[in-house]
Amino acid sequence: MFAEACSRLGINPARTAYVGDELDVDAAAARAAGLVGVWLDRPGGRRIPIGDDEIAAADVLVVRSLDELPAVLGL
Repeated sequence: MFAEACSRLGINPARTAYVGDELDVDAAAARAAGLVGVWLDRPGGRRIPIGDDEIAAADVLVVRSLDELPAVLGL
């Protein structure tokens, strides 16, 4: 879905960030499709338990607030 969206928009996936609050189906999936995956690590309960190993393995950027996004993306 990520690659198709980039194709339809005519944008380079490697220059496109996708921000989501689910590590696996949002940020890691976007990363696997060639986008910059950003995980919004919101406080509170999670759908699945996530440890430091899972976060490191996902190879995504992590923010705890959307206010952090410009700095993390180098904007």
